Amino acid sequence: MIFLAQFCQITFVPVSFPVGSYPISIAVSDFNLDLKLDVIVANSGDNTVTVLLGNGVNNITKRIDFPTHRNPRAIAVFDFNLDNNPDFVVASSTNNSVTLLLGNGIDNLIGQRSFPTGTNPQSVAVGDFNRDSKPDFVVANTGDNTITVILGNGVNSLIGIANFPTGINPRSVIVEDFDRDNNSDFVVVNSGDNDVTVLIGDGVDTIIKQQNFSTGLSPQSVALGDFNHDNNPDIIV
Repeated sequence: MIFLAQFCQITFVPVSFPVGSYPISIAVSDFNLDLKLDVIVANSGDNTVTVLLGNGVNNITKRIDFPTHRNPRAIAVFDFNLDNNPDFVVASSTNNSVTLLLGNGIDNLIGQRSFPTGTNPQSVAVGDFNRDSKPDFVVANTGDNTITVILGNGVNSLIGIANFPTGINPRSVIVEDFDRDNNSDFVVVNSGDNDVTVLIGDGVDTIIKQQNFSTGLSPQSVALGDFNHDNNPDIIV
């Protein structure tokens, strides 16, 4: 369901579109490069992703479904093979994998590859973790209390993979440079520990520091912003 803002009033007009079974994660991108936003949904009930091509107003021009591995739980969008076309990566919890789906910039795929993760991946985020100007991704694995960092080769494969420990039941992961050293760091929400873990990266392939901060009960999701206007990233859970 999409809610359209009504000028400065805090009201929204819902517009609904059908997708697959049990939609659980959503992302926005210009999948067909027509300068109009499209919606991409991971459907865990029928093991698909649905792409809804938008018309730039309040409707869609086409719906496309692509198969994934079993029980897709999270989706992220980026240009992984550096061809200027949006691609997306999907974390599938039953298969303990992420699937990379490469877009053709119109309305189809040019390739699909899967890579192993830890147990029961629940969240995925994108960044350049080893500073080689090629997209990488990180996955939060609830089943074995780890994150998996997958370093991409800028085409359709990987050059490295590593697992790092987190708290209990990590549910969500995001990427930011918290210590301002120009290296990517990670924030992981641990629902079993009632805290978040900040993992400081070295800009190559490992973690140099890890620190936990308490939250409320059973945190599930995390976002970033500069809430006190000090030019430092803050965390909301």
